Amino acid sequence: MVTLNVYFNSVHRHDELEMLVSSKAPLVFSVTPKRFAQSEGVAKYPDWFVELIREAVKNPDVVLAQRGFSHKCRYVHSRVDPWHENDCLYHISFDDSERQKDLMCMGIDAVLKAVGKVPDAYAPPNHIFNSATLSVANELGYKFFMDQANIKLAAYRHGRLVVVPENEVFEPNSDHYYVHYDHIEGKSKDNNKFSEKERQAYARLFPSLQPLSAIIPVDEPMHRLFLNGLIKRKNKLLRDVKNLRR
Repeated sequence: MVTLNVYFNSVHRHDELEMLVSSKAPLVFSVTPKRFAQSEGVAKYPDWFVELIREAVKNPDVVLAQRGFSHKCRYVHSRVDPWHENDCLYHISFDDSERQKDLMCMGIDAVLKAVGKVPDAYAPPNHIFNSATLSVANELGYKFFMDQANIKLAAYRHGRLVVVPENEVFEPNSDHYYVHYDHIEGKSKDNNKFSEKERQAYARLFPSLQPLSAIIPVDEPMHRLFLNGLIKRKNKLLRDVKNLRR
């Protein structure tokens, strides 16, 4: 089966989103709660975006995912990527379950107020999280939890959560994909836009898309989950080092 998660950072044009909503495709729409009310690194979500998301979630096959609360680290980072919230690679986090729970609850309230629907999925910013994140997400009743697939992983169960390891749309041999809306628009931070190859890979997904509710989770060995997390954190550090050299 194939699933697709669309992450909304900054949004500029409504035509692509109108097409996605009118297609009735069983997509995941991942939003940052704080951006419904104010800017945080990028502009506040515009009114037309909020209305289209409200329309999208009327489709029972569309899953609304909560991308943290502010999407930003509580610590000040002057030269490295600050876009993580549930865990920080540069500070030791002891049990901070209550802090994470407060942020998740604030996010739930903000999304409900803006869109009229409680999110069914939790998507930790930058896919960076720790065991407390999973525990709190379980406790708060999310159905799905989005992770990044750095090795071949199937969706698996963690408590009541179905954890969905997702990959970028141009990566081969995956079941679950994600894309950033500003990348589709060609308005991303680095002025990137889809290459023709990426656009074709993105378009090919749509006829095969299925809702997250169709996922049948499997048992993944703990050592594979540990390895996936290790590679993810290593890649994040390498990106930060690369940015330092610019």
